[in-house]
Amino acid sequence: MQKLVEQRLSCPPKAVIDPGAGVGAFTRTALEAWPEANIHAVDINVATLGLLAATPQITSSLPNRVFLHHADFLDWSLHQWAAIPGPRLIWGNPPYTRHQGLTRAAKELAKKASGYLAPGGRAGLSTYFLAASLAHLDPADSLCLLLPSNWLEADYAESLRRYLWSVKERPVELHIFPHALNLFPIASVAAMVLWVGPVNSTVNKLHVIRLKGELGLGFSRAASQEVQREGAPPKSFLFAHTTHSKVRQKTVPLASIARIRRGVATGCNQFFLLTDEQVAKLPDTAYVPAATRLRDIPTDHLDEMAHDTIGARGLRRWLLWLSEQDASDPIVRQLLELGRLKGVPDAYLCSARSPWYVVEKIPAPDLLFGPMSKGQFRLIVNSAKAIPTNTFYGITIRRAPKAAEPIACLASWIRGPAGQDALANASRQHGSGTLKIEPRDLADLQIPIQIAQALD
Repeated sequence: MQKLVEQRLSCPPKAVIDPGAGVGAFTRTALEAWPEANIHAVDINVATLGLLAATPQITSSLPNRVFLHHADFLDWSLHQWAAIPGPRLIWGNPPYTRHQGLTRAAKELAKKASGYLAPGGRAGLSTYFLAASLAHLDPADSLCLLLPSNWLEADYAESLRRYLWSVKERPVELHIFPHALNLFPIASVAAMVLWVGPVNSTVNKLHVIRLKGELGLGFSRAASQEVQREGAPPKSFLFAHTTHSKVRQKTVPLASIARIRRGVATGCNQFFLLTDEQVAKLPDTAYVPAATRLRDIPTDHLDEMAHDTIGARGLRRWLLWLSEQDASDPIVRQLLELGRLKGVPDAYLCSARSPWYVVEKIPAPDLLFGPMSKGQFRLIVNSAKAIPTNTFYGITIRRAPKAAEPIACLASWIRGPAGQDALANASRQHGSGTLKIEPRDLADLQIPIQIAQALD
């Protein structure tokens, strides 16, 4: 980050502001990197500021070059920012606190400090720090922050992306670390560095740099893009890239040939998902094959034999598939009465249905997709015509092919390096490095046109 700033600023900053300075890693680095600058470390935690003040490097610079501010940075930005002579560099790693950990008063202050750039209510503290910093930048100021990367695509940060898309007179760079890298010691989230430079006379492109490397050994550029900031801002700043193919293929979105939807939400899986023993006395019309959990499916082809294997293990593999007429059967009626005794009709989803025991009827999809992964996203060919629960997304080809080969070809591509790379790029990273893709992003997955034509 130091090298990034030094290479891009034509003259060093007069002031460096470290928001949420903590124990001062960025403050100490700034003190050495820009010897003519005043360094302002802002933190609400008096203990960490005390530890910072006690380090010999900082002690020798107090109070002439280093200024320690015991304050909430969001409040400080409203009342103290303007008094700091510029040009200023906002430099550091804002605190990572999820929105659930913020009080109502803290969110109100954050919105006030962010002004017209205030993100949505589900924003974490680091996103509010970013918004407040951007809202207060003077033309000669710049910003270089280490941040979680979820704001690059989250709905709550749309105002920030719109601003960065529109300020073409400022250079903007996104340096994105590898998804699997656990950069933050207290939170398993993907990370990135944002650079926003001073205003200049040039119309600047947005630069997206993807990094490779690891902690301790350093990082280098793996790929880069230049994006013209024209038209409406994209929904995501995780711009698609391809690392496995040097030849650009013609592609179409998956949604052009298939429907993507979540599986059935039963409202009470313990009641609606059944084992072989439980369905033995039920009429055949009362249940259908089900795909319940990804880990229960032994192979990437769920045919009748694989489905039978699930049953042989005593696992739930049938979905109660009742109509009102089925309730007249004495065995079904007995089962429903047992459900009433257990309070199933009072469950949230069940209470919204009429009658409570009739789940949503959907067609069996051609492919079952597991939307969360720590490595490979799984895709399962659904020859058994199982109805998935809502732990899956179902992919149904709009025009069912006469042969199985085109579907197998699509499945093979999605499981392959190009498909997995595209899925990872469209995903969001959650705790412990887990990737999750939303249905709309899966629908936008670009597949080779040759595969699409074979299925259309």
